[in-house]
Amino acid sequence: MSDDIKTIAEVYSSAISASNLRVVAEKPGKADVLIAVGWSASKLGAALLRLRSEYDSASRERILRSLRGVVEQVDIQAARWGIRQHVTPAVVMHWLSQVCHACRGRKFETVPDSPTLSAKRCGRCRGEGTEHVPHGDHGKRLLDYLDHCAASDGDRVKSRLYGFQ
Repeated sequence: MSDDIKTIAEVYSSAISASNLRVVAEKPGKADVLIAVGWSASKLGAALLRLRSEYDSASRERILRSLRGVVEQVDIQAARWGIRQHVTPAVVMHWLSQVCHACRGRKFETVPDSPTLSAKRCGRCRGEGTEHVPHGDHGKRLLDYLDHCAASDGDRVKSRLYGFQ
């Protein structure tokens, strides 16, 4: 994949902060992205897309409000699978930020008092650069569900925007 090809999440993130939302016939623009997301049949997929795109830049209060809505929707699926509700918030937070907190995704420990990395793998993530999925198999199942919802919604948005099938 080329570096200049943007994902739907990147295009959406750019659209929500755009100052010009003019709709121009025959040329998909930022307003068209927002319209396509709004038409999405999957409210969870659209909410996940919004939550992920706003996660680093939106106010804490706005993130918590969006997070609450997503957790409530995922709790419904978790209950269908017999997964207890306390699992959902941890899995949603993991989905938002999977980078290892100890090494910040670098996979190796830093040399004390130095900006360089050592040759020793991070003890927390064992050199993977990501946190382990919380709550074992239940967490992995919900994480897969979140990935599926976000990806299928992204595919629907692409289809509406660019006519892909």
